[in-house]
Formats: sequence, C-alpha cells, structure tokens
Amino acid sequence: MDSELLQAIVPFHFFIDRDLRIAGVGRSLQKMIPTFAVGTPLSGHVRVQHPACELTYDDLSRRVDKLFLFDFLSIEATLRGQFLKGDAGLLFIGSPWVESMAILNGLGVTMRDFAICDPTVENLFLRQGQRTQAIDHHRLLERLRVSAIRKKENERARRALVHDLDASGDMLMRFGEDGIIQSLTAARKDYFPADCRSLIGVPVQNVLPELGLAIQLRLPELQDNHQSTPIEYEIKCKGSEFSFRGRLAKTLSGDYLLLACDESQKRQLERRLEFLAHHDPLTGLPNRLFFEQRAKEVFEAEKNCAVFYIDVNEFKSVNDCYGHSVGDQLLVAIGRRLLADCQNRYLPARLGGDEFAVLAEGSIDAESARRLANELMDSLSCSLHLEEVTLSPQVSLGVVLRKQGESVHQVLRNADVAMYAAKSAAQTVGAITVFEPEMLQAFLDRVERKRDFQDALDGQQIIVHYQPIVDLSDGKCRKVEALARWNHPRRGLLSPYHFIDIAEESGAIVEMGAVVLQQACRDTKRLQEMGFALSVNVNVSAIQLLEEDYAEEVFRVLASTGLDPGSLTLELTESVLLEHPKQVIDVLEKLTQAGVAIAIDDFGVGYSSLQYLATLPVETLKVDRAFVGKVSSGNDNDIRLVQSIINLGATLGLNVVAEGIEEAAQARFLQSCSVEFGQGYLYAKPMPKDHLVEFLNAERRSVPPVFPGLTQPLESDRPQQSP
Repeated sequence: MDSELLQAIVPFHFFIDRDLRIAGVGRSLQKMIPTFAVGTPLSGHVRVQHPACELTYDDLSRRVDKLFLFDFLSIEATLRGQFLKGDAGLLFIGSPWVESMAILNGLGVTMRDFAICDPTVENLFLRQGQRTQAIDHHRLLERLRVSAIRKKENERARRALVHDLDASGDMLMRFGEDGIIQSLTAARKDYFPADCRSLIGVPVQNVLPELGLAIQLRLPELQDNHQSTPIEYEIKCKGSEFSFRGRLAKTLSGDYLLLACDESQKRQLERRLEFLAHHDPLTGLPNRLFFEQRAKEVFEAEKNCAVFYIDVNEFKSVNDCYGHSVGDQLLVAIGRRLLADCQNRYLPARLGGDEFAVLAEGSIDAESARRLANELMDSLSCSLHLEEVTLSPQVSLGVVLRKQGESVHQVLRNADVAMYAAKSAAQTVGAITVFEPEMLQAFLDRVERKRDFQDALDGQQIIVHYQPIVDLSDGKCRKVEALARWNHPRRGLLSPYHFIDIAEESGAIVEMGAVVLQQACRDTKRLQEMGFALSVNVNVSAIQLLEEDYAEEVFRVLASTGLDPGSLTLELTESVLLEHPKQVIDVLEKLTQAGVAIAIDDFGVGYSSLQYLATLPVETLKVDRAFVGKVSSGNDNDIRLVQSIINLGATLGLNVVAEGIEEAAQARFLQSCSVEFGQGYLYAKPMPKDHLVEFLNAERRSVPPVFPGLTQPLESDRPQQSP
C-alpha cells in the first residue's frame, strides 16, 4: 500500500499486523501520541470500544465492516472510524470524535489535518456512526489518489480560506455556483436539521435560509479564485442558536468552500456581559446605570414623569434570621412583582441592596402618582411564599414629581429623601411619602448630625454617666446603670434621645457601645477598689448583640479592666428578643455561662416575649417607667396591671427593678409589692463618675449630696425613655 499517499491524504490512520502490533502510523497520530510507534502492541495504547473486552486479530477481521471507537488512554481522546482488511494486516482510517476536538486543538492537531480531503472518502468510510461497505485496498487507493489531486487543486483556496482564521474549524461546506451542497462535514450533528449525508444535493437556501442569505451577500466579493472573504452568520436549528465566523473562498474548479468556526459560546458571553452592564444579576431588573440613562433621556425630552424610590423595611433582619439565601429570594420575588406591576408601562430597577425604583413617564400628575404608589405598596406587601419561609414584607416608598430643570441626580436624591421620611415615620410598617422641599433640609441636617457623631466618637466626646439603682428597703445604692452622653461642643450635654437613632442607623452604635462598656467596666473596678460594693448595668442594642464576636468582645473588656463578670449586667430591650430570638439565645448563653447577668429593660411594653422568658438565661426584669407612672393615677386597672407585671417576674424567679420612680408614693407601693430595687429621680439623676463618688460618700455619711449644675434633668431625659 502507498503509505506516503496515506500520510498525505488520511493522516489519522494506522496499520496493525496479525500480532496486533502497529506497523504504520499517520502523522497526526504521531503528533497526538509521540510514543505511538511502529512495533508497539495495539493493546498498549488503544482501547477498542466493543462488547468484547479483548479483541484478537480474527475478531477484528470479522468486523471490518463495523464502526469502531478507539480511546487513546494517554490523552483521553477518541478516534472514530473503520478497519479495512488486507493481506498483511488491517488498516484503520478515522477522524477525531467530536468530544475530542478541544483536546486535539490544544495539542496542535487541527481540522486542516483531516477535514480538507475528498468528502466522498469521508462519506464512504467515516459516516456519522452508520455502517458502511468494506472496500478492498485497490479501490481505496484509487479514491485516495483522486482525493490527492483535488486537494492539490484546492490548496490555494484552502490557504485563502484559513487566512484570517485559526487553523481549525467546526464546519466545512462545498457547494456549486447553483448553491447546491456537494459535501458537508461538521463537528456537531445539531448544526443542521438532518444528517450531513442527506443534505448533499440540496440547495443551501433550503437547508438554512440564514446561511444562504449570508452567502449570497458575500459571493459578489469573490471576483476570482485567488480570494476569500470573511463571513459571519447565525443559524437556528432544533431549538438552538449558533453563531459562526469563517471565510468563503472560490476554488479553481469554480465551486465554493466555506470553513467556519462555532463562536456561539463567545457570542453568548458577549451578550451576557452586555446584559450585566445594564442589569442586576440577581433580579434581572435594570440597574442604576440603565435607570439613570433612561431617566436622562426622559428629562431631556421634557416629558412629565415621576420617580418612586422603594426600600424594604427590616431587610437586614431577614438576612440575620433566615440567612442571605432567603434574603436573595425575597429580593428576586420583589423584582418579579415590580415587573408584573409595571407591565411594560413603567421602568422598574434595582438600585442596589434592598433599594428599588420605578420611573413612570407620560401623563402623570400628583393624583395618578399617589394611586400608582398605593398599587405598588399593596402588591409588594402581600405575603411571599419562599423556599424555606413565608414572609410579609413591608416597604417604605418615596415619591417625586420631577420639576422643570431638575437633574437625574437631584430627582433621585429627593426620592431617596422622601423614602427615608416614610421609613422614619413608619418604622417596620410600610408607608408612602411624597417629597416636600423642607424634607431635604431635614435630611441634610441629619447627614450633618451623622458626621458630627462620628467626629464625637473620634474626638472622645462620648462620655458615661451613672444613675444609682437603690435598695427600696433602705434607699442605699447597690448598683449603677451606665448611660451614654454626648458632650457636644456647641449644644452641650446631650442624652441618647438626640443621637441613639443616628448611631444605630449609621452602624456607629457598635463602636459607641464598645466605648461605653470599656469605660463602665473600668470605672466600676476603680469604685470597687475604693471600697464601694457596686455592680454596673450596661445597655446593649440589637445591632451590637448580633455582631458575631460580641460575647468575645465583652470577655476581652472584662479581662483588660479586671472587672469580675459577676459585677456586670447587660440590659436588653424586649424588641431584641422578639426580632432575633435564635441569634440572641446563643450569645446570652455564652455570657451567662461566664457569669455575666442579663436584664430585660423596659419590660411590659410588649408581651410577645413572654414565651422566651422561661427559656432565656435572664436574671432581672426592669419594669418600664410608663407602668410605674400609672401607680400615681389611682386607677384600679392601672394598679392591677403593674401588680401583674411584678407578680410575673416573681413567678419566674426573676429579680424586679422599677424604673422612673419620681414620687415617694410610687416607692411605697412598689415596696408593698415586694419590688426589691428601683431607680429614678426620687433617688438620683444620672451623674459623672466624680459626682457618683461624692454621692456614695455622702450616702455613707447619710448626708444628702448637692451637685451644682445638675438640679435640672437633661433635655428630653425625663419623658419617653431612659436617660
């Protein structure tokens, strides 16, 4: 057999003798497997995919008319083809299996090595997994010689074809001037509606109209057979879309060759990147960039429009309680509802985090804007059935009707301000607020307060005052409550009423809480060293308690100040227990196991937490000042209510502390109810540590202390909440 001819025309081949040893190897196999050498046993490199585990020469001889798959173990590639029987042995002719293309390309073996040959040979011997007739060697060689002539004839066309491509391709088509397909090979079966062999003799236009049109547009550019032209086209077949880039060339015989590479994945990636540039990847809604661009176009066209700014209330609590996966599901569900509500009339967008917006253009006025806002509120507040939980989200919604001359930045800022006003007014319940100019000034003032408060933390303007907690039986101080104060450089001493909301909203409450805890523990330790048997109560916010390492932070402060854990009580509000019961229990158990006591502050405001009192490691209940104040009303129902709260604490074996005692009659009533401890202005106001020392020394001497400058309570200290 003419091995040189086979090397040139069918590079993927090898001979095996009767001992199943390799007698000859095509050049492409040599490139793939350098160790695939003459004389090597076939079984050492090739696994024949056949029901028989080990095939003999006779086995192969009897199956020369079958298709075989050969798995080259050293590179995990596969050849597909057929054995031909001869006197000296067997000849295998094949081509790489589709799944091996990427591996072969990486090894430098390209489509050029096997696809640009006479397609008749391929149709006869390498037909897409179908059986073919066995052909003797003489007939095979004759066909190979014909292929060699045609290959040489089309060499220049082939070179032009791959001029601007990498030396590989996924589809090769040959067709005549009449557009009828003469040969067709492809790396994938689903490029075409039918088998490649059955498409021979069919006009390109009838097979794939998109491809036929692209070819017709490019043919005039091929004036002679020394040129090629680039071509790009997309085809739809069997429910899939494919994008191709290739070259079209004219052969010496007047036919045309099309070699193309499948760039579907590349185009899909490009489209995905383009989508992500203007859309939110989680919800699929337009993003802030897209929203602002569209709003700018509307503003420039002088169209009437309104912007709705939407924020999900308590979204952080959802993440904290149920995990970020549920939080993401909530955002996706809200995005879907916005799309359904807008129905291509308005533009919804996710601006970031839990904030969304809607741009409504057209004939919209204050009344229609309010109506749309109510529709959005009703839709978004309906229960959502997520994978793990059912939620009833509440949103705050700010509305702005754009005025002539306002920029996108100004409108979005005003909508944000209106949303914030709605959120501040409603807390966890949804609310709608239409922007008014005075809201902007209030918002700017709040921004300035946040900045001032951060400066206060950096400049050590946050100080600690202490209010005595006395034994009601003798009026002696047994504990103190540490209370934060802001020593403002312009406004003087401010109670938490003026800054606690700013601290919580900005997240600075964590830093402030650490400052107060450190100072309170240090001062209490020094007071103990001075001979005062005191313990200290420190307030803790939900934001602090939900920090992952809060318990460890408390332990570090106790260690650095030397204060015994038994001298520290942490006061929590009921809302912390109601909103975050699971997270709170773990932290509280760590703290109580170390000796730190836990108290529930302002108890009685919400009864929903009663179910947790029996299981939580709580030691003390502090009855809210609002209930203590009712004692003086003389109303039997008010008195019975206070008694029931006190009795509840006693029943659960908890200490009870009454807050806000301001009258001697209140103290006598609480004593009669067996309340052991109390605090309030009847006994002492919050004071700095130095004044507390004087207070304690005077208490020892039974002399009422007088502190100049503290005869009046701080602004807003006395009313709504603890100072």
